[in-house]
Amino acid sequence: MTVDISGDQIVSALPPTQGQFFAALEVAVPGSTATVRAAVPSDSTSPTNRAFNSTPFVTLGCALLSFVQSTLDLSDVQISDLLADAALQPK
Repeated sequence: MTVDISGDQIVSALPPTQGQFFAALEVAVPGSTATVRAAVPSDSTSPTNRAFNSTPFVTLGCALLSFVQSTLDLSDVQISDLLADAALQPK
C-alpha cells in the first residue's frame, strides 16, 4: 500500500528545524546562509536577531522565514519548495 502526500502536508505535520531549513537553503542557493547571517542585526533585542537565533521550527509566516524570503528575494513558490525540501533533510 502506498500513500500519496504532498510536500505541504509533510511540512504541516513535521515542520523543519532551523538546521534542516538552512541545510535545504544552502543546497538550493549556495552561499545563501552566509548572506542571511550577514544581514541579521547584531542588536540582540532586534526581533530579527531573536528569530535567527531562537526559532526552533521554520513554518510559513514565521519571522525567520519572512526575513530569509525578503533578504534573498525568494518567491512564495520557492519558499514552499524550500520548506518541503527542508522537511526531508536529516535532523
